[in-house]
Formats: sequence, C-alpha cells, structure tokens
Amino acid sequence: MVPALVSLLSATALAGPPVRNADNHCFAGVETVVFHCALASGKWIDICADAQAAVPTHAQYRFGAKGRIELSAPPVSPSNRAAWTVAETALARGMQRTASFENEGHRYEIFVTEAGPDTQAGLRIEKGGTEVATLRCADQRFVDSLSLLLPDG
Repeated sequence: MVPALVSLLSATALAGPPVRNADNHCFAGVETVVFHCALASGKWIDICADAQAAVPTHAQYRFGAKGRIELSAPPVSPSNRAAWTVAETALARGMQRTASFENEGHRYEIFVTEAGPDTQAGLRIEKGGTEVATLRCADQRFVDSLSLLLPDG
C-alpha cells in the first residue's frame, strides 16, 4: 500500500489496519464510495473519498480486479481534491456528471450520462486530446455519488 495512504488512513482509523470493502476498492469505515462499477472484463472502476469529513478532502481513482488494484491516482494527500475537475452539466433530456484528473500524460474521465430512460456510465481515457479508450460499465447497476466532489459539496 502507498505510504501516504497508510498514514492518512491510520490517522483516521480508530483501531487496527484499514480493511478493503468486499465489493469495491475502498477502505471500510474510512472511505466512502463516490463511484463504483464493474466492467464486462470483471475489473472495477472506483473513486474512493475520505468518509471522515462532511465534504471530502481527498479522492482517489482505483482500477483493477477484485483484490488487485492496477492503478491508483492521483496520489493520496489530505487535500488532493484540487487534482480533480468535477462537473455536472444539464442536457436537453437529462444530466451528465464527470470527474477527471491527469496522470502521466493521460486524462481520465469518469462519467455518468442520464438521457431520458438511457443511463450510461464508465471511463474515458485521452492522451493529447485524443480518446484512446472508453470503458463502459457492464450494466446500469453502479454507484454514483460524484456530486460529493463538486466544489460546493
């Protein structure tokens, strides 16, 4: 585990080491699930934020299979929320919420688009302004609390 995450979580945990939730990559009791979905590949997309504050001060994207995180970004610090760009946009027949960050020359954007009866969620990855991948949630069962990361909470 990343040393900064250990110290941050240790400072907020009451007793013992943090334990991961069984159904996402967040730590039970110290983090809240801001976004979670499963891909057809069996991998998970998660955004976890500190659960100790009314308005989260840090959030981290985590990607990988159950019990195996392949990518965590941006680095956890008590105030990394500034690394995120979060938006909520009204559409003609719905709403779109996005949360994005930069990592090693790539832009990662988690999205939820509600347009009438059709709701889609997933992840877009861009490099140099060009889309390199779009991963969609396998079904419409996902956790969406992206509004927790909006500047006004």
